[in-house]
Amino acid sequence: MAIMSLSNVSKSYGELTVLDGVSLEIGVGEAVAVVGPSGSGKSTLLHLMGALDVPSSGEIAYNGDAFGGMNEKQRAAFRAEQLGFVFQAHRLLPQCSAVENTLLPKLATGKASADDEQRAKALLQRVGLGDRLQHRPGELSGGECQRVALVRALINRPGLLLADEPTGALDEANADGLVELLLQLNKEEGTALVVVTHDPDVAAQMGRTLRLRAGRLES
Repeated sequence: MAIMSLSNVSKSYGELTVLDGVSLEIGVGEAVAVVGPSGSGKSTLLHLMGALDVPSSGEIAYNGDAFGGMNEKQRAAFRAEQLGFVFQAHRLLPQCSAVENTLLPKLATGKASADDEQRAKALLQRVGLGDRLQHRPGELSGGECQRVALVRALINRPGLLLADEPTGALDEANADGLVELLLQLNKEEGTALVVVTHDPDVAAQMGRTLRLRAGRLES
């Protein structure tokens, strides 16, 4: 069963075509790498899958329901409720603790409950940050900040986690640790995982690899 499907999706900016007729499916709980040279459309593909942008043509569906016709408010609610994001830059709020940063997706749509806070602390414990719950980003290492960002992405129990070069700003040891965590949590949480990466070692650890070149998927 596909949690997300793209059918003949294209994206252009003026006369520049970034994606050209891309069709693919991501299965429930699957781990997929997206690779390709710079400028091949990897990040654009991820932004379309994450409802951060809209296609010029074609259809994108989540659990069988097309979401291309949503307005911005509807897309924002869809992102908050169904998807998780991890970027190369962790984008944590410097004035907030690790727990508070983790709960931001909940706070954006209302109030975090006691159960939400318990889940946040349990996940932070799970990724080795049980003794860093009240630390702010300035008191954490780069690898620790990226683990907080990972927990934040999982707080709403998303069906699909999208990661754009999540190891790009990390040293080798922290990068290896983050990929291991991504895959472990992918299995434990049942969350499908799509990772855009330039690193062949990261891609090799995913269950499947999609290759983009000049906006098209290579067979």
